[in-house]
Amino acid sequence: MSETNLTSPVGTRRIQLRAGLVERAAMPFLDIPVPAQASAAALRAGIAEAYPELADVLGGCLLIAGDRVLGEDETVSAGMPLALVPPMRGG
Repeated sequence: MSETNLTSPVGTRRIQLRAGLVERAAMPFLDIPVPAQASAAALRAGIAEAYPELADVLGGCLLIAGDRVLGEDETVSAGMPLALVPPMRGG
């Protein structure tokens, strides 16, 4: 099975949204079906498919697991608390 194939979900992961993503999605959490041991890239693909209103900003968002930023190739293990953080702007 391909890492980006989310057609055979093993479970649902809840991802907390932060900052402007809450307003954009009109909810504080996303529930995404994912296969076991999916990569962060596969999780992003699942978010874009399930929530197209977020697709255009996902590339700039950080996917946080616990207290660290996940790289695209890193595995998102079951039980990891997840958050999606939009890019920060300011001056």
